Amino acid sequence: MAWGPPTTQTDGASDMADGLRLLDAVHDHVTSFDDPAFYWFCRYVRGRVGSPEYAGGELDAPVDGRVLIERPGEHRGCVVMVEGTLRAIRSYEVSNRPGVETLQQAEVELTDGSICTVVVPVEASAVSIGNRVRAKGVFIKIRRYATKSGVQGDGPLVVAPSLSVMTTRSEASSPISRLTDGRWI
Repeated sequence: MAWGPPTTQTDGASDMADGLRLLDAVHDHVTSFDDPAFYWFCRYVRGRVGSPEYAGGELDAPVDGRVLIERPGEHRGCVVMVEGTLRAIRSYEVSNRPGVETLQQAEVELTDGSICTVVVPVEASAVSIGNRVRAKGVFIKIRRYATKSGVQGDGPLVVAPSLSVMTTRSEASSPISRLTDGRWI
């Protein structure tokens, strides 16, 4: 099965080659991310929690969401750092894909104003809406979304092993109460 769990070979490059092949079939600017590549990377990242490649250092600069939106093909399958304000988070069970289990989906407003969907395939630490968060993970695609008020937008989809809190809501410089345009999903 091409979308099965990553192989258990010791050569990580061989594992990643399977995932990168699946990314060739991914389409940007669609609402669904129900792609074999997405699930493959959920399993892949889950198996690498604590790996140095996903450890965010103080010197890691977050990627500008516009760069990913404008040139997704150049970054697809690459590890990127995203940082922004948490606007929504929910957990859901994926029972129809072996090895995927529970996923947490976070909607993060990046500094450029785009909404990045960060999917964490392990139980995430406690985070609250309005926290400044950071995640380092694999960029999958540009996802189309619609807000509760019906506004459509496009933003990056990243699968990351964790979501780190940078500042809490009370420490944030711009409170959510100022946001009145209804963009939040």
